[in-house]
Amino acid sequence: AYTAERKPETDELQRISRQGWSEDEVNDVFPGQKRPGEKVGVDE
Repeated sequence: AYTAERKPETDELQRISRQGWSEDEVNDVFPGQKRPGEKVGVDE
């Protein structure tokens, strides 16, 4: 039940993050975390 309650909020935060972050910002905050070929929100 806990995870089910948390998920909508987490998904919303992730959606906002994907919309708001540029690829350079993602690389700056999470260096090396982006997998090759992974979709970045800015490209969509």
